[in-house]
Amino acid sequence: MCDAGFSFGDMSKTTIALCMIVKNESSTLSDALQSVSDIVDRMAIVDTGSSDDTIAIAESFGAEIRRFDWTGDFAEARNISLNGVEEDWIWVMDGDDQFPEGEALRLRRFSESTSADALTVSYQIQLGHTPEPCIKAFRNHRGVKFEGMIHENIRRSLSKAGGRIESTDVQLLHRGYDERDLNAKVSRNIPLLEKELARARQAEDPMQTLTIQVDLGWCLIQSGEVAKGTALLSDSLDSMLKNGFPSDGRWELVPFVYLLTSLMNEEDYKGATSAVERYRDLFISHPAFPLYSGMAYLRGGDFDVALNSFNEFENQVKEKGLQFSVPESYLGDQLWEMQGDCFLSLGRAGEALVFFDKALKGRPGDPQLVIKAKLARMCA
Repeated sequence: MCDAGFSFGDMSKTTIALCMIVKNESSTLSDALQSVSDIVDRMAIVDTGSSDDTIAIAESFGAEIRRFDWTGDFAEARNISLNGVEEDWIWVMDGDDQFPEGEALRLRRFSESTSADALTVSYQIQLGHTPEPCIKAFRNHRGVKFEGMIHENIRRSLSKAGGRIESTDVQLLHRGYDERDLNAKVSRNIPLLEKELARARQAEDPMQTLTIQVDLGWCLIQSGEVAKGTALLSDSLDSMLKNGFPSDGRWELVPFVYLLTSLMNEEDYKGATSAVERYRDLFISHPAFPLYSGMAYLRGGDFDVALNSFNEFENQVKEKGLQFSVPESYLGDQLWEMQGDCFLSLGRAGEALVFFDKALKGRPGDPQLVIKAKLARMCA
């Protein structure tokens, strides 16, 4: 994985330990460990009750295995993985994470050269993942530990220790969003999220409270408790209207996206466009706000406004690059299809055809797009 001219002898002054917690990760763990096996100096892995080949796979990479009976507290398991680790830096991965080729080496170089105490990485863009930059590397300071029964993190602990966080553009791929597993994860997570929400509120941790409340709201919606879930999302957004963002403001679009998605799934298009107007001032400078606003206006039949919103999003991506994770199709064929829908509904069939043809290059033979393109061609 190392590039030409780079010697691991150059890295002898900085040591790195990979600390993980795993359970039944046999389908993904080998790829995860292979992506860092030549980069880290030590692997300390806590297994919380695997019944497959997870432990054997970890041992094949030379990992130290610690067995821990699951207590329903992710932070507790994470902190067990830190016990006795003396390396300069700690890296954290999930069993279904994987560094693309060269990215772990880049993170190592950041770890060696930075004066910061923690580093964030960005997950590659894909449907379903959390777009918030995540702390995946931090100096092995005494006293820094994980907090949170779920969505565990070191933010508050690091802050108390006076630690500084630096953002990097290092990419990490997460493969834990298989549709077949989502229902099981939702059922597992709801009681944990409810307990963690109470803990975060009592601890007066605004960022963790927001994170948990949003995730709980979305899980409730997915489980069929739509009214309860949307109420939590609305409460989160109203709290930000009143108090501002608890962090840098990029991640906080997520409850807005979840709320719009739920409203549109329920065919409440008036509610969706009302939400756009209600929270416009909160997210007006967010680069992805025009995309999701446009989707609400399109479904609500306000095609001029939708088209302007889509064009604004596309121009921002061209000028500034992508600063917020969205599904890749919204940067190509799906965006073009929605723009074509707007033009067609506005009676501008020739322009619609241009966008439908562009979308067909990404989804050749798609029956819905083929019909739309034929209709636009007939009307042009």
